[in-house]
Amino acid sequence: MLNLLDCTLRDGGNYNNWMFTNKQIEEIITLSDRTGVDYIEVGYIGGSGSISVENASPVFDADTDFIKNLPRLSFSKYVVMVVPDLDLDFHSLDFLADTSISMVRVACYEKDVAIGLDLVRYLSARGIMVSLNLMAVSQVDLLQVVAIAAQAKSCGANVFYIADSYGALGPDEVAELITSLQQISEIAIGFHGHNNLGCALVNAFEAIKCGASFIDCSISGLARGAGNLSTEQIVIALNRWQRLESCNKGVYSNKEALFAIDYLYKNIIDEPIVIAQKELRCGLENRHYFDAKE
Repeated sequence: MLNLLDCTLRDGGNYNNWMFTNKQIEEIITLSDRTGVDYIEVGYIGGSGSISVENASPVFDADTDFIKNLPRLSFSKYVVMVVPDLDLDFHSLDFLADTSISMVRVACYEKDVAIGLDLVRYLSARGIMVSLNLMAVSQVDLLQVVAIAAQAKSCGANVFYIADSYGALGPDEVAELITSLQQISEIAIGFHGHNNLGCALVNAFEAIKCGASFIDCSISGLARGAGNLSTEQIVIALNRWQRLESCNKGVYSNKEALFAIDYLYKNIIDEPIVIAQKELRCGLENRHYFDAKE
């Protein structure tokens, strides 16, 4: 069954350095819940792993008080992301088993897979639903992606995500990846797509067609650079092309999704997220950033 996971507060924080007000956090959660998405990712625990931000809101490094005081949801479930490193005390995450957090996503690049798998094993042993998110999958050999997924399954992962972090993949490549991952039985497959080449929506539909059961999105596509697949786009597209029979609950609200984007444009987004030259170049050349001098 298909699950939509809204990561506006976590990945969208790349847009504004996670400088959301408490009111904005609560409003985004409420709007996402009313839209009917299956999961809402409310931030990182321990930070993003690559960016240091001072005075950010709690979604950048969610603590116990923030998580335990999250508002009650009507439709969705809560998710957090952890980017493990050698300084992470796994025991510091034990409290999550007694909170409203339904899943922990362990995100790592290929070079950090070993510690990511250790954390997956640790969380799974404590009864916590967990996914392993392989970032920058466009730079990883297909056979290696499948091997990492198999390892994740053996360590207790419930979900294995591939993240097109540079927006470099096309639908044929997504289809090959998802189809190949289907050989790993009893593990759900997720897809996180960026929009550098304008393929986020078509890639998501290709992933769904090939068997992915988790799809990431964010309101207005809020994220770094060219942004993610937008929540309102995938919700409206699923409704328009009558794909809801494959969805977990079968109900996503176009009306509430449009309310959500309207809220962001009035309160958070200064200008539309566009696919500018540097974003296109990142997608075309399969890398994260370009120096201003290039």
